[in-house]
Amino acid sequence: MLYPGGSVDGHRLAGREHAETDPDLVEVTRSLEVGANPCPLRSHQRVSRAFRTNHPSPAATRPRSVSSSWASGTIAESYRTGLSVPVIERRLLRFEAEALSGLELPCVVASGAEEGPRLALIAGIHGCEYSSISAVIRFLGTLDTHALRGTVTAVPVVNLPSFRARTPFVSPQDGKNLNRCFPGSYEGTFSDALARAVFDELIAPSDVLIDLHGGDLVEALEPFALYDESRVEEGARTLAISFGLPYVVRSPTSGGAVSGTTSSAAAAAGVPAVIAEAGGCGLLEEGAVQLHLAGLENALRHLGMLEGEPAPPPSGMRSVDRFVWLRCEHEGWWEPTARAGDKVVASQVVGVVRNLHGDVVEEIAVPENGVLLFVTSSPAVAADGLLLGLGAGLSDMT
Repeated sequence: MLYPGGSVDGHRLAGREHAETDPDLVEVTRSLEVGANPCPLRSHQRVSRAFRTNHPSPAATRPRSVSSSWASGTIAESYRTGLSVPVIERRLLRFEAEALSGLELPCVVASGAEEGPRLALIAGIHGCEYSSISAVIRFLGTLDTHALRGTVTAVPVVNLPSFRARTPFVSPQDGKNLNRCFPGSYEGTFSDALARAVFDELIAPSDVLIDLHGGDLVEALEPFALYDESRVEEGARTLAISFGLPYVVRSPTSGGAVSGTTSSAAAAAGVPAVIAEAGGCGLLEEGAVQLHLAGLENALRHLGMLEGEPAPPPSGMRSVDRFVWLRCEHEGWWEPTARAGDKVVASQVVGVVRNLHGDVVEEIAVPENGVLLFVTSSPAVAADGLLLGLGAGLSDMT
Protein backbone atom coordinates (compact mmCIF):
# COMPACT_ATOMS: atom_id res chain seq x y z
CA MET A 1 0.00 0.00 0.00
CA LEU A 2 1.01 3.64 -0.30
CA TYR A 3 0.87 5.20 3.14
CA PRO A 4 -0.89 8.54 3.62
CA GLY A 5 0.95 11.46 5.16
CA GLY A 6 0.82 11.63 8.93
CA SER A 7 2.38 9.45 11.58
CA VAL A 8 6.05 8.60 11.54
CA ASP A 9 5.16 4.92 11.94
CA GLY A 10 3.34 5.11 8.63
CA HIS A 11 6.50 6.21 6.87
CA ARG A 12 9.45 4.49 8.50
CA LEU A 13 9.20 0.72 8.24
CA ALA A 14 11.79 -1.08 10.32
CA GLY A 15 13.07 -4.54 9.56
CA ARG A 16 11.54 -7.73 8.28
CA GLU A 17 8.63 -7.66 10.71
CA HIS A 18 7.04 -4.84 8.72
CA ALA A 19 8.04 -6.33 5.39
CA GLU A 20 6.26 -9.56 6.25
CA THR A 21 3.07 -7.89 7.48
CA ASP A 22 3.07 -5.42 4.60
CA PRO A 23 3.89 -7.32 1.39
CA ASP A 24 3.40 -4.12 -0.62
CA LEU A 25 6.21 -2.35 1.26
CA VAL A 26 8.30 -1.89 -1.82
CA GLU A 27 5.78 -2.50 -4.58
CA VAL A 28 7.07 0.59 -6.29
CA THR A 29 5.78 -0.67 -9.61
CA ARG A 30 2.40 0.61 -8.50
CA SER A 31 3.67 4.18 -8.48
CA LEU A 32 5.54 3.56 -11.73
CA GLU A 33 2.39 2.43 -13.53
CA VAL A 34 -0.17 4.88 -12.21
CA GLY A 35 2.01 7.81 -11.22
CA ALA A 36 1.06 7.61 -7.57
CA ASN A 37 3.16 9.66 -5.19
CA PRO A 38 4.84 7.54 -2.50
CA CYS A 39 4.45 8.85 1.01
CA PRO A 40 6.56 11.92 1.89
CA LEU A 41 9.21 10.38 4.09
CA ARG A 42 11.78 12.22 6.15
CA SER A 43 15.50 11.55 6.20
CA HIS A 44 16.39 9.75 9.45
CA GLN A 45 19.13 7.38 8.47
CA ARG A 46 22.87 7.54 8.69
CA VAL A 47 24.93 5.61 6.22
CA SER A 48 28.11 3.88 7.33
CA ARG A 49 31.41 5.43 6.40
CA ALA A 50 33.23 2.11 6.65
CA PHE A 51 34.68 0.79 3.40
CA ARG A 52 34.57 4.30 1.90
CA THR A 53 36.70 4.79 -1.20
CA ASN A 54 38.45 8.02 -2.07
CA HIS A 55 36.48 8.94 -5.14
CA PRO A 56 36.00 12.54 -6.31
CA SER A 57 32.99 14.37 -4.93
CA PRO A 58 30.61 16.16 -7.30
CA ALA A 59 31.70 19.62 -8.38
CA ALA A 60 30.55 22.37 -6.07
CA THR A 61 29.35 24.50 -8.96
CA ARG A 62 26.95 21.98 -10.48
CA PRO A 63 23.20 22.61 -10.20
CA ARG A 64 21.49 20.46 -7.60
CA SER A 65 19.93 17.77 -9.74
CA VAL A 66 17.87 15.80 -7.27
CA SER A 67 15.56 16.86 -4.53
CA SER A 68 13.07 14.88 -2.51
CA SER A 69 9.36 15.27 -2.05
CA TRP A 70 9.86 15.58 1.72
CA ALA A 71 12.99 17.72 2.12
CA SER A 72 15.24 20.05 0.18
CA GLY A 73 18.41 17.98 0.56
CA THR A 74 19.90 15.74 -2.06
CA ILE A 75 20.34 12.00 -1.76
CA ALA A 76 24.07 12.62 -1.33
CA GLU A 77 23.29 14.88 1.65
CA SER A 78 21.08 12.22 3.19
CA TYR A 79 24.12 9.92 3.36
CA ARG A 80 25.55 12.26 5.97
CA THR A 81 22.59 12.90 8.25
CA GLY A 82 20.09 11.19 10.52
CA LEU A 83 19.94 8.38 13.04
CA SER A 84 21.50 4.94 12.95
CA VAL A 85 18.35 2.84 13.08
CA PRO A 86 17.28 -0.17 11.02
CA VAL A 87 14.64 1.23 8.69
CA ILE A 88 13.33 1.04 5.14
CA GLU A 89 12.18 4.34 3.69
CA ARG A 90 10.38 5.08 0.45
CA ARG A 91 11.37 8.18 -1.41
CA LEU A 92 10.49 10.01 -4.57
CA LEU A 93 13.31 11.69 -6.47
CA ARG A 94 12.51 14.91 -8.30
CA PHE A 95 15.03 16.46 -10.64
CA GLU A 96 15.79 20.15 -10.95
CA ALA A 97 17.92 20.04 -14.10
CA GLU A 98 15.87 21.58 -16.92
CA ALA A 99 16.26 18.53 -19.17
CA LEU A 100 14.75 16.35 -16.41
CA SER A 101 11.80 18.59 -15.57
CA GLY A 102 8.80 16.55 -14.43
CA LEU A 103 10.70 13.29 -13.98
CA GLU A 104 10.09 11.50 -10.67
CA LEU A 105 11.78 8.25 -9.71
CA PRO A 106 10.69 5.94 -6.87
CA CYS A 107 13.64 5.18 -4.59
CA VAL A 108 14.04 3.03 -1.48
CA VAL A 109 16.68 3.51 1.23
CA ALA A 110 17.33 0.56 3.56
CA SER A 111 19.48 1.45 6.58
CA GLY A 112 20.96 -1.31 8.69
CA ALA A 113 21.36 -1.62 12.44
CA GLU A 114 25.16 -1.45 12.13
CA GLU A 115 27.57 0.63 10.11
CA GLY A 116 28.89 -0.82 6.89
CA PRO A 117 29.29 -0.09 3.19
CA ARG A 118 27.04 2.28 1.27
CA LEU A 119 25.66 0.29 -1.66
CA ALA A 120 23.95 1.90 -4.65
CA LEU A 121 21.64 -0.66 -6.26
CA ILE A 122 19.97 0.23 -9.55
CA ALA A 123 18.10 -1.39 -12.41
CA GLY A 124 16.01 -0.22 -15.34
CA ILE A 125 18.78 1.74 -17.07
CA HIS A 126 17.07 0.05 -20.01
CA GLY A 127 13.33 0.05 -19.40
CA CYS A 128 12.45 -3.33 -20.93
CA GLU A 129 14.83 -5.47 -18.86
CA TYR A 130 12.08 -6.67 -16.56
CA SER A 131 13.70 -9.53 -14.65
CA SER A 132 16.37 -7.23 -13.24
CA ILE A 133 13.79 -4.61 -12.26
CA SER A 134 11.71 -7.25 -10.52
CA ALA A 135 14.77 -8.52 -8.66
CA VAL A 136 15.47 -5.12 -7.09
CA ILE A 137 11.86 -4.74 -5.96
CA ARG A 138 11.69 -8.25 -4.52
CA PHE A 139 15.09 -8.00 -2.86
CA LEU A 140 14.02 -4.90 -0.98
CA GLY A 141 10.75 -6.55 0.01
CA THR A 142 12.53 -9.34 1.86
CA LEU A 143 15.59 -7.47 3.15
CA ASP A 144 15.90 -7.67 6.95
CA THR A 145 17.40 -4.34 8.00
CA HIS A 146 18.07 -5.67 11.52
CA ALA A 147 20.59 -8.03 9.92
CA LEU A 148 21.97 -5.41 7.53
CA ARG A 149 25.26 -3.60 7.98
CA GLY A 150 25.41 -0.34 6.10
CA THR A 151 22.90 1.18 3.71
CA VAL A 152 21.31 0.16 0.43
CA THR A 153 20.01 3.00 -1.73
CA ALA A 154 17.98 1.48 -4.55
CA VAL A 155 16.23 2.79 -7.66
CA PRO A 156 14.40 -0.08 -9.41
CA VAL A 157 13.79 1.85 -12.66
CA VAL A 158 16.28 4.56 -13.56
CA ASN A 159 15.01 5.19 -17.10
CA LEU A 160 11.33 5.60 -16.32
CA PRO A 161 10.37 7.07 -19.73
CA SER A 162 11.86 4.02 -21.46
CA PHE A 163 9.99 1.74 -19.05
CA ARG A 164 6.66 3.47 -19.65
CA ALA A 165 7.06 3.65 -23.42
CA ARG A 166 8.45 0.10 -23.69
CA THR A 167 11.39 1.50 -25.64
CA PRO A 168 14.33 -0.93 -25.89
CA PHE A 169 17.92 0.27 -25.52
CA VAL A 170 17.31 4.02 -25.80
CA SER A 171 15.48 6.87 -24.11
CA PRO A 172 12.44 7.98 -26.12
CA GLN A 173 13.23 11.67 -25.57
CA ASP A 174 16.53 11.72 -27.47
CA GLY A 175 17.16 8.24 -28.90
CA LYS A 176 20.33 7.81 -26.83
CA ASN A 177 21.40 4.70 -24.96
CA LEU A 178 21.58 5.83 -21.33
CA ASN A 179 24.31 3.29 -20.62
CA ARG A 180 26.61 5.00 -23.12
CA CYS A 181 26.19 8.47 -21.54
CA PHE A 182 27.91 8.16 -18.13
CA PRO A 183 29.12 10.12 -16.26
CA GLY A 184 26.88 12.46 -18.21
CA SER A 185 26.43 16.21 -18.47
CA TYR A 186 23.73 18.67 -17.44
CA GLU A 187 24.48 20.57 -20.66
CA GLY A 188 23.33 17.67 -22.85
CA THR A 189 19.98 16.16 -23.72
CA PHE A 190 17.74 14.06 -21.46
CA SER A 191 19.96 10.96 -21.31
CA ASP A 192 23.11 12.98 -20.66
CA ALA A 193 21.45 14.89 -17.83
CA LEU A 194 19.92 11.77 -16.28
CA ALA A 195 23.29 10.01 -16.38
CA ARG A 196 24.89 12.98 -14.62
CA ALA A 197 22.18 13.10 -11.96
CA VAL A 198 22.47 9.36 -11.27
CA PHE A 199 26.24 9.60 -11.13
CA ASP A 200 26.32 12.62 -8.81
CA GLU A 201 23.56 11.59 -6.45
CA LEU A 202 23.74 7.77 -6.35
CA ILE A 203 27.05 6.49 -7.70
CA ALA A 204 29.65 9.01 -6.51
CA PRO A 205 28.55 9.05 -2.83
CA SER A 206 28.49 5.24 -2.62
CA ASP A 207 31.19 2.73 -1.71
CA VAL A 208 29.93 0.08 -4.16
CA LEU A 209 27.62 0.03 -7.19
CA ILE A 210 25.57 -2.93 -8.41
CA ASP A 211 23.66 -2.32 -11.63
CA LEU A 212 21.26 -5.09 -12.68
CA HIS A 213 20.55 -5.68 -16.37
CA GLY A 214 19.40 -8.37 -18.77
CA GLY A 215 18.75 -8.89 -22.46
CA ASP A 216 16.50 -6.12 -23.77
CA LEU A 217 13.29 -6.47 -25.74
CA VAL A 218 14.94 -8.14 -28.77
CA GLU A 219 17.94 -9.71 -27.07
CA ALA A 220 18.48 -13.28 -25.89
CA LEU A 221 21.22 -13.51 -23.27
CA GLU A 222 23.49 -15.89 -21.40
CA PRO A 223 23.93 -14.70 -17.78
CA PHE A 224 27.19 -12.91 -17.00
CA ALA A 225 28.69 -10.26 -14.73
CA LEU A 226 30.90 -7.43 -15.98
CA TYR A 227 33.49 -5.25 -14.26
CA ASP A 228 35.91 -2.62 -15.57
CA GLU A 229 39.65 -2.21 -15.75
CA SER A 230 40.56 0.42 -13.14
CA ARG A 231 42.56 1.09 -10.00
CA VAL A 232 39.74 -0.56 -8.01
CA GLU A 233 39.25 -3.50 -10.34
CA GLU A 234 40.31 -6.17 -7.87
CA GLY A 235 37.43 -5.24 -5.60
CA ALA A 236 35.09 -5.13 -8.59
CA ARG A 237 36.37 -8.46 -9.90
CA THR A 238 35.79 -10.30 -6.63
CA LEU A 239 32.34 -8.70 -6.38
CA ALA A 240 31.53 -9.88 -9.92
CA ILE A 241 32.66 -13.40 -9.02
CA SER A 242 30.45 -13.37 -5.91
CA PHE A 243 27.38 -12.98 -8.13
CA GLY A 244 27.87 -16.61 -9.16
CA LEU A 245 26.94 -16.22 -12.83
CA PRO A 246 28.51 -18.50 -15.47
CA TYR A 247 30.75 -15.85 -17.06
CA VAL A 248 32.71 -12.88 -15.70
CA VAL A 249 33.68 -10.23 -18.27
CA ARG A 250 36.52 -7.73 -17.83
CA SER A 251 35.90 -4.52 -19.77
CA PRO A 252 39.05 -2.54 -20.73
CA THR A 253 39.27 1.24 -20.41
CA SER A 254 39.95 1.57 -24.15
CA GLY A 255 39.35 -0.59 -27.17
CA GLY A 256 36.39 -2.40 -25.64
CA ALA A 257 32.95 -3.01 -27.10
CA VAL A 258 31.25 -0.21 -25.13
CA SER A 259 32.02 2.94 -23.17
CA GLY A 260 30.06 5.42 -21.09
CA THR A 261 28.54 2.78 -18.80
CA THR A 262 27.53 3.07 -15.15
CA SER A 263 30.29 0.68 -14.13
CA SER A 264 33.04 2.44 -16.10
CA ALA A 265 32.07 5.84 -14.67
CA ALA A 266 32.01 4.38 -11.17
CA ALA A 267 35.38 2.69 -11.65
CA ALA A 268 36.94 5.93 -12.87
CA ALA A 269 35.67 7.59 -9.68
CA GLY A 270 37.17 4.87 -7.47
CA VAL A 271 33.89 3.05 -6.79
CA PRO A 272 34.01 -0.73 -7.41
CA ALA A 273 31.07 -1.60 -9.65
CA VAL A 274 29.46 -4.59 -11.30
CA ILE A 275 26.88 -4.92 -14.05
CA ALA A 276 25.04 -8.24 -13.62
CA GLU A 277 23.04 -9.57 -16.57
CA ALA A 278 20.30 -12.23 -16.58
CA GLY A 279 17.04 -12.62 -18.47
CA GLY A 280 16.05 -11.30 -21.87
CA CYS A 281 13.67 -10.84 -24.78
CA GLY A 282 11.42 -8.45 -22.88
CA LEU A 283 10.17 -11.24 -20.61
CA LEU A 284 9.73 -11.47 -16.87
CA GLU A 285 11.48 -14.80 -16.24
CA GLU A 286 11.40 -16.31 -12.78
CA GLY A 287 14.67 -18.17 -13.33
CA ALA A 288 16.44 -14.94 -14.21
CA VAL A 289 14.91 -13.13 -11.22
CA GLN A 290 16.20 -15.88 -8.95
CA LEU A 291 19.69 -15.62 -10.44
CA HIS A 292 19.70 -11.89 -9.65
CA LEU A 293 18.33 -12.44 -6.13
CA ALA A 294 20.86 -15.14 -5.31
CA GLY A 295 23.63 -12.99 -6.72
CA LEU A 296 22.58 -9.97 -4.66
CA GLU A 297 22.40 -11.94 -1.43
CA ASN A 298 25.81 -13.48 -1.97
CA ALA A 299 27.30 -10.16 -3.03
CA LEU A 300 26.10 -8.52 0.20
CA ARG A 301 27.65 -11.38 2.19
CA HIS A 302 30.87 -10.84 0.27
CA LEU A 303 30.75 -7.14 1.21
CA GLY A 304 30.10 -7.96 4.87
CA MET A 305 26.67 -6.35 4.71
CA LEU A 306 24.86 -9.60 5.57
CA GLU A 307 25.83 -12.35 7.99
CA GLY A 308 27.37 -15.58 6.79
CA GLU A 309 30.13 -16.72 4.53
CA PRO A 310 29.63 -16.06 0.82
CA ALA A 311 29.15 -19.11 -1.36
CA PRO A 312 32.21 -20.06 -3.43
CA PRO A 313 32.16 -19.58 -7.21
CA PRO A 314 30.17 -22.31 -8.94
CA SER A 315 31.99 -25.03 -10.80
CA GLY A 316 32.57 -24.12 -14.43
CA MET A 317 32.63 -20.33 -13.99
CA ARG A 318 34.78 -18.80 -16.73
CA SER A 319 36.41 -15.43 -17.22
CA VAL A 320 36.01 -13.50 -20.47
CA ASP A 321 38.98 -11.44 -21.58
CA ARG A 322 37.38 -9.84 -24.65
CA PHE A 323 33.82 -8.85 -25.53
CA VAL A 324 33.49 -8.75 -29.34
CA TRP A 325 30.29 -7.35 -30.85
CA LEU A 326 29.34 -8.40 -34.39
CA ARG A 327 27.25 -6.25 -36.74
CA CYS A 328 25.80 -6.79 -40.17
CA GLU A 329 26.68 -4.73 -43.21
CA HIS A 330 23.27 -4.95 -44.87
CA GLU A 331 19.74 -4.38 -43.66
CA GLY A 332 17.33 -7.28 -43.94
CA TRP A 333 16.13 -10.45 -42.24
CA TRP A 334 18.43 -11.94 -39.55
CA GLU A 335 18.42 -15.73 -39.11
CA PRO A 336 20.77 -16.90 -36.34
CA THR A 337 21.82 -20.54 -36.38
CA ALA A 338 23.34 -20.44 -32.89
CA ARG A 339 21.85 -19.37 -29.58
CA ALA A 340 22.98 -17.40 -26.57
CA GLY A 341 25.20 -19.65 -24.45
CA ASP A 342 26.48 -21.69 -27.39
CA LYS A 343 30.23 -22.32 -27.61
CA VAL A 344 31.60 -21.43 -31.04
CA VAL A 345 34.91 -21.72 -32.88
CA ALA A 346 36.75 -19.26 -35.11
CA SER A 347 35.20 -18.85 -38.59
CA GLN A 348 32.02 -20.69 -37.59
CA VAL A 349 28.95 -19.28 -39.37
CA VAL A 350 26.39 -18.41 -36.72
CA GLY A 351 23.70 -16.92 -38.94
CA VAL A 352 22.79 -15.21 -42.18
CA VAL A 353 21.14 -11.99 -43.25
CA ARG A 354 18.67 -12.28 -46.12
CA ASN A 355 16.94 -9.66 -48.21
CA LEU A 356 13.17 -9.67 -48.24
CA HIS A 357 13.17 -11.87 -51.35
CA GLY A 358 14.85 -14.54 -49.25
CA ASP A 359 18.31 -14.34 -50.83
CA VAL A 360 21.32 -14.59 -48.52
CA VAL A 361 23.17 -11.26 -48.69
CA GLU A 362 25.57 -11.88 -45.82
CA GLU A 363 26.95 -14.75 -43.77
CA ILE A 364 27.93 -13.94 -40.19
CA ALA A 365 30.99 -15.81 -38.90
CA VAL A 366 32.70 -15.35 -35.54
CA PRO A 367 36.33 -14.16 -35.65
CA GLU A 368 37.60 -16.37 -32.82
CA ASN A 369 36.68 -19.08 -30.35
CA GLY A 370 34.29 -18.13 -27.57
CA VAL A 371 30.74 -18.16 -26.26
CA LEU A 372 27.72 -16.21 -27.48
CA LEU A 373 26.75 -13.99 -24.55
CA PHE A 374 23.85 -12.34 -26.35
CA VAL A 375 22.07 -12.73 -29.69
CA THR A 376 19.61 -10.33 -31.30
CA SER A 377 16.30 -12.20 -31.37
CA SER A 378 14.48 -9.93 -33.82
CA PRO A 379 14.65 -10.91 -37.52
CA ALA A 380 14.45 -7.25 -38.55
CA VAL A 381 17.90 -5.65 -38.68
CA ALA A 382 19.15 -2.35 -40.05
CA ALA A 383 22.40 -1.77 -41.88
CA ASP A 384 25.20 -1.84 -39.31
CA GLY A 385 22.76 -3.50 -36.91
CA LEU A 386 24.03 -5.27 -33.82
CA LEU A 387 23.63 -9.06 -34.11
CA LEU A 388 25.48 -10.70 -31.23
CA GLY A 389 28.09 -10.40 -28.53
CA LEU A 390 30.94 -12.91 -28.45
CA GLY A 391 32.79 -13.59 -25.21
CA ALA A 392 36.35 -14.47 -26.21
CA GLY A 393 39.60 -15.27 -24.44
CA LEU A 394 37.90 -17.72 -22.08
CA SER A 395 39.69 -19.22 -19.10
CA ASP A 396 38.58 -21.31 -16.15
CA MET A 397 38.09 -19.56 -12.79
CA THR A 398 37.36 -22.63 -10.65
